[in-house]
Amino acid sequence: MPVRALLRRRLYASLGGAGLLALLLGISLGAFAQGAVGLGGLLLVVVVGLWLLLRSAVLRHFVRPLHELP
Repeated sequence: MPVRALLRRRLYASLGGAGLLALLLGISLGAFAQGAVGLGGLLLVVVVGLWLLLRSAVLRHFVRPLHELP
């Protein structure tokens, strides 16, 4: 496996961990959010967390591509 592909895979795995942490942080902060500013910040953190999680290799590890399904 080329070095660049290995580094890219590691980067996506770390982005997935960061996305999951951001998602959990956004959910926990949402419990204390008050008003429109708190809700806007909550939505921003949750959206960024979901985006990082979807871009990561963590999700791809659990979800098989369609061409690999029986």
